[in-house]
Amino acid sequence: MRFTISIILGLIFSLSAYAQGHICGTHETAASLKQLKKNRELLDQGSLRSAPRYIPVTFHLAAENDGTGRIAYGAVLDQLCKMNRDYADLEMVFYLSEMRWNEIDNSGVYNNPNASLNIDNIVDNKDPNSMNIFVTENADTGGNSVGVTLGFYTFFNDYIISRKAELVDTSSTISHEAGHFFSLRHPHYGWEDAPWEESVHGTTVTLTTVGSSQTGGSSPVEKVDGSNCTVAADLVCDTPPDYNFGITSGGCNYTYEVYDCNGDQIFPQVNNYMGYFGNCAKYQFTQEQGDLMRIDYDSPRRSYLRSDYVPNLNVVEGPVVVNAPAQGQTVDFFNSVTIEWDAVANATDYLVTVTGNGQSTEYFRDTNYLFLDDLEPNTTYFYFIKPFNETSACVTSPTQFFQTNDAQTSTEDIQAFSDFSLFPNPLYANDLLNVSFSSTIGTKAYIRIFDTKGALVKELDADVVSGNNSILADTKDMQTGSYVFNMTLSDGKSMSRKFVVN
Repeated sequence: MRFTISIILGLIFSLSAYAQGHICGTHETAASLKQLKKNRELLDQGSLRSAPRYIPVTFHLAAENDGTGRIAYGAVLDQLCKMNRDYADLEMVFYLSEMRWNEIDNSGVYNNPNASLNIDNIVDNKDPNSMNIFVTENADTGGNSVGVTLGFYTFFNDYIISRKAELVDTSSTISHEAGHFFSLRHPHYGWEDAPWEESVHGTTVTLTTVGSSQTGGSSPVEKVDGSNCTVAADLVCDTPPDYNFGITSGGCNYTYEVYDCNGDQIFPQVNNYMGYFGNCAKYQFTQEQGDLMRIDYDSPRRSYLRSDYVPNLNVVEGPVVVNAPAQGQTVDFFNSVTIEWDAVANATDYLVTVTGNGQSTEYFRDTNYLFLDDLEPNTTYFYFIKPFNETSACVTSPTQFFQTNDAQTSTEDIQAFSDFSLFPNPLYANDLLNVSFSSTIGTKAYIRIFDTKGALVKELDADVVSGNNSILADTKDMQTGSYVFNMTLSDGKSMSRKFVVN
């Protein structure tokens, strides 16, 4: 399987978590508040089991109507790696669902996912058995005036939206929104629209309640002494008060001297995933935040996430050893290039990204080689390989490059051959494919069979004799569909034919 994207020159820069000028668009509803209060009640009762939680995830990759603009699959796998790294201390493991990912070519969804017509399209694309994350160009929800919305979670429709620019290692937007998915609030709940300002609120904040467009009502202002922590702000007692200081702090630092209504000085947790402080080297969830998320996972509302299935938990570890082409090599033929690498322990799949002539193409493989017959002559190509399995995708090979020349193999007929035929064609699975031809030379031949996506299905070596030849190719385990038979001689000459398995 392969996917092609255009390369856009430029730099995408994103701050860690949410920071100055960047906000979350999640809005609370009466139903989401009820769920959070129920989770809080169960936490206070000690209703928390100790066991790993496995969360199936489906990534929905939106693009314009013509398919342009879609995020690269490599970035999606990097995000899976980051999510599992961010939640590792909580014994919560995200894994690729059976669907894995879904492409949506719809400009409305891509550019304006919060419009009612586009919401219907998004809901129709949801996988009913997983956490659904939709990756779009924009994530605006309207109505905010303090910054650009990077992502949001909708409780009613139960999915996450993230701007594609946030799928980078320096952003924790999706981990933040996953916190909302599992019922968490912002530590600065109620202060989203109007963050603390000395000229408005003073250095001693005397307000007793606060509210914003995202809260749908007012909430008690949290106190430092914890006396109202189970009813104020995020309802979490081990996150200190935060009056949305992060939105104006301009980084992972808190320099204000602010006191609550009791005169106690406030020291917010700047590196909390659910806050708005940016550029922290390491973020974290508190113990109670993790407990509330695990309780939410165990709730009847999240029953669709749970099953007896235990995903592959083996960690894919590098390095990725690339065997061919050699770094900087000029390959023999521009239309017959094989990229080969050593199999990587615990990897079940590989994503190979090949870039050249302003275009980047991604290929999925379940074997450790990739045959390319559609490259351009006299072009420098760069490529890298990402091995992965359903939970582990943190390894990428160093970027390699090779050069094509203008020589090509014959893809039609080899002049020394005559009366070339494949039969039966079509044939049925498990039949033997008979390759019959006459040759004026004796030579060695390398035979490969590819599916229509370019994946190598079968390969064998054969001796060609001068005279009549009949070579049998086993089609055992080949699925119904079209295939390409390719024979390459020792001198590099090649020919291809199509056949069908019914």
